[in-house]
Amino acid sequence: MEEIQGLRSDALVSLASGHNDEPQKAFGKLYVELTQFYLAKEDFAPFRKIMRDCILDYWPIAPGETVLGYFQPTRKLHSVGTAAREAKIGPALLEQFLVDARAITADDQRPVSRKTFDAVAYADLLAEVPTLVGPAKMQHEMGATFMKFKSLAEDGMIKPRIQVATINSPWRISDGIALVEELLEIAQPVAPTNTKWEGIQQAKKRTGLWVGKIIEALRNGELQLGHYTNVEGYAGFCVLKTEINGMRPPKQKVTDQEFLTAYAFGRSVGIRISGWFKKLAAEGHTPETLTPHPKGDPDQSYLSPDDITQFHKRFMTPATMEQKFGQHRKILLGKLRAAGVETFAPNGEDYGPVYLRNEVEEILE
Repeated sequence: MEEIQGLRSDALVSLASGHNDEPQKAFGKLYVELTQFYLAKEDFAPFRKIMRDCILDYWPIAPGETVLGYFQPTRKLHSVGTAAREAKIGPALLEQFLVDARAITADDQRPVSRKTFDAVAYADLLAEVPTLVGPAKMQHEMGATFMKFKSLAEDGMIKPRIQVATINSPWRISDGIALVEELLEIAQPVAPTNTKWEGIQQAKKRTGLWVGKIIEALRNGELQLGHYTNVEGYAGFCVLKTEINGMRPPKQKVTDQEFLTAYAFGRSVGIRISGWFKKLAAEGHTPETLTPHPKGDPDQSYLSPDDITQFHKRFMTPATMEQKFGQHRKILLGKLRAAGVETFAPNGEDYGPVYLRNEVEEILE
């Protein structure tokens, strides 16, 4: 009986899918009769309850409203519209967060007033979205420069609340502050004149080590951490040059066929864009073998077997996606676009059709 009532309710509700369509549009004269002429008649209480339950299942009734004689103490459903008004943000922006959280689907064509979702289940999300900030605010709160913040974000040391490029304010201030406070607990004071130390970003630039790898070593107790006494926040963190030098992998000589040129490697992963790998490696996103082949071009990039392994651990290309998932790249790239996954392009840099592996696998696996 309940299943039959549910099917009939669905059919009636589907007739009221417009922007301003209220329950009366769906239930017509029956709604009018139960809300007016039969509202106080006890014999009709079971029918009023059936209709009330259906309304609460499909319309975003606000707490404090009365539906068919029943006081509604809490909100059961939000629409994109009601939630956006409460959060004081635009519905188009909020909708991106709701799609990402799977509260609603991206292909839902209903107006914002009728796109509904569980208000209780997503209450934390609605409370958090208005507090998110852009990169400039995060840098200020952390005491980090643009490049320092960029390196932290690229290496996953701080992660945005949502991975959608069109959202300008995806960051939690609490995440940035928590990282700074965590590192301050293990840092020792360092005089600004002490030349044995260097900033974390300076160490990255000098040695090519990823900031994420340096911070991981700090957390594991493999490196000492200092903090310049004249600098506040993240920008004041520093590491010993000698310890950083010990983390650098020894330069390898390219003397056999196990080493590939960047061009040959590019062809193996389906990329024929000149200079793409050298640019990627120069920014510290993936390792390369710096010592040139004795008979080769001194400016040529080479990849050792370990370089290749490290690239594949972090990145995927359309060609490697085809090999892993067994579908044509057009289908796979379509799925990634639909999910909002874009090519790896930090700060707008173009490295070609290269994607972060963890983002790809999250959608395609």
